[in-house]
Amino acid sequence: MAYRQPAFLALLERLYDLERIPDLFWTGSENSFPPFFRSRKPFRRRDGFMLPFQFYASADLPTAEATQAFFQAMQDWSGRTGGNLTFSSLDDYGISQSQLVARNPILFLASDSRALEAGFSHNLRSSLKRNANKAQRMGIEIDESRQESDLRAFYYGVLAPQYLRKHRMVFHPYGLYRGLLEAGMAHLVIARRGGRLIGGLVLVADGDGVHYAWGASETQDQVAVGTLMLRHALEFSIARGLRWFDFGSTPLTDTALHDFKLRWGATSFPVLRYYTLRPPSVIDLNASFTLPRKLYSFLPPSLACALMPRIVPWLVA
Repeated sequence: MAYRQPAFLALLERLYDLERIPDLFWTGSENSFPPFFRSRKPFRRRDGFMLPFQFYASADLPTAEATQAFFQAMQDWSGRTGGNLTFSSLDDYGISQSQLVARNPILFLASDSRALEAGFSHNLRSSLKRNANKAQRMGIEIDESRQESDLRAFYYGVLAPQYLRKHRMVFHPYGLYRGLLEAGMAHLVIARRGGRLIGGLVLVADGDGVHYAWGASETQDQVAVGTLMLRHALEFSIARGLRWFDFGSTPLTDTALHDFKLRWGATSFPVLRYYTLRPPSVIDLNASFTLPRKLYSFLPPSLACALMPRIVPWLVA
């Protein structure tokens, strides 16, 4: 539901220079199909997609007839325009024109913290206890925040440097994070040491669940700050009566990250990308563009932050 809300869709259009494809399922209701978009950028207007990046959506197709009609409408659009139409989903609609692009673990939440911990692997329980003791001795504190000042400190002081130096990935413009916070869709879990923000997680609320969208933390004397923040986020979700926690999309080649998510008791779902004319190129965020990413990692973080609103709209697909 979150990715169908008008505020979220308007944010995508504005930040990534997108336009909605008219008369293709979208009715303006949160209960309708998500809209299909296409880029306004030159040379990019023929192809369309339901949602960009790792924002996945489900099409509510209760019968085989509805499924056939939905995908036939996609094919008809491609026949009229010559553009490829795609969307990615955790749902398997039994359509042959699809490709596996990622894996997405989801944890169905227990009723309380004790039951939650019972689903953790033995190694994870030991790691959490050891790291919590270290964090307490070092004065590391974890809490929630809805303050934009904390979001700004996290984005510019932690996320941008980490995505640049460690992950060697482009990252969303700050306007997306701020827009989600202003729309009441984002929750922020933060870690501080000595009053200084050293880590954060951005969670996107979605009905009776939450998406773990982005996270980053500094290395603090071998303390797994990110793991402790994630434990806090799960307890935060249980305390609010949520039913599921989406750990987010994982590249097919990143088996270590995938295994880490499964240690929390999550169930892994394949992410399928459906298409009408041709299978799109699969960009593996863990393995693609090795040399350009290495060169990119030498940029100053302040310059990278300034470039993201200009670069990322060209990468939308």
